[in-house]
Amino acid sequence: MVAVKIEAQLPTNLFQKSHPPMFVLNIESKRTVKGKYYVALKKITEKKFKFIREEKLILKRGIKSSKLELPEIWQAPIISEQAGFYEIFARVVTGEYEYFSDTLTFAFQSDSILFSTTNPIDFESFWLNTLSDLDSINPYFELTEHTDKQQDSIKVFKLIFRSLDTMCIKAWYCFPISDKPLPAILIIPSYGNTPIQIPYTLAQLGFAVVAIQIHGLDVEVDNYPEGDDPSAGQNLDNPSEYYLRKAVASAKRAIDFFYTRNEVDTASIGVAGTSQGGGLALLLTGVDNRIKATVATIPTLCSFTEGIESGCCSRVLRSISNGLVNKTTALRTLSYFDANNFTTRFTKPVLLSAHFKDRISAPNTVFALYNRIPSRTKQLIFHTNLGHEFPVNHWEIPYEWLRAVLVK
Repeated sequence: MVAVKIEAQLPTNLFQKSHPPMFVLNIESKRTVKGKYYVALKKITEKKFKFIREEKLILKRGIKSSKLELPEIWQAPIISEQAGFYEIFARVVTGEYEYFSDTLTFAFQSDSILFSTTNPIDFESFWLNTLSDLDSINPYFELTEHTDKQQDSIKVFKLIFRSLDTMCIKAWYCFPISDKPLPAILIIPSYGNTPIQIPYTLAQLGFAVVAIQIHGLDVEVDNYPEGDDPSAGQNLDNPSEYYLRKAVASAKRAIDFFYTRNEVDTASIGVAGTSQGGGLALLLTGVDNRIKATVATIPTLCSFTEGIESGCCSRVLRSISNGLVNKTTALRTLSYFDANNFTTRFTKPVLLSAHFKDRISAPNTVFALYNRIPSRTKQLIFHTNLGHEFPVNHWEIPYEWLRAVLVK
């Protein structure tokens, strides 16, 4: 029995030219054996690993630790070409048996990761026309109080309003009883049709909060459609019909709602979301300058061209492989909804997060977006060992950050 583990010498897994990637290879054996070890490496956007190291070894019972330095790989003349996220693992072969380490993800020159913008020629007019279409529709805001759901001093309402194509959007709205105007937060959901929770926690922190269901489904029921949500793979040949256009418009209408409420301080409005919700929070910030703070945790919708190569956009790739749309057309449609094309507008506080093992909200796309953001009040938090998952305390830091930025 042999156990193989590879560890980065820096706990952040972030390496620079001044400190090239270096690792420690630990191999634990229960008995003395002879064999070889191999080290494989690739960028996260590449399909196949390349074996970059092969050495003989003799293992005695116990743990053998070796420094693994790969300086020759990081000495290319143009370092910016190597900037990115990488995966590395080790393989040990002893006779008929093979043993593998976990795959470790690390970054090299992470502050130099930048992806080109892909704005179509009619990018500005597309969004101006979208907002004009939205403004032509009467929102018909309707509030119904739910006293049975009230907690402590938190008032709870069901909110209904009209969005693009007169779609009827449902949401929860809650706020604490207060004698002064409250900062406000819009929460945008992740991908799919999952129940929308009443945002008690943010309300208890002193916010007026709207949590919307972007597809028009009711927030009061749990019997949402079963199976996969196909929205991302539909209408990829027509940006005006793509679901994200309606989602951004519905989110903007929720901001309009805050402006109708006396209990809301409209000078302190923020938006927050995770995954697709994080991406939509960024898009909304790009089209609505009333947003004063943005939280986008492990956001999608960032740099689609690179994101597709990292393994995200599975529904888009499925539509392409099924011949429903070609890749060029799909990427052109997605370019209208790429947060990377809005970064010059992110001048107010922004908080992002990235998980190194995430291949839905790939870390290279999040870091690239962060590097382009001009705001002086920006922050990026990251976890080296998490994928596209949401820890129990996922919102603790973002909520406290929102309080620090928005509460006067």
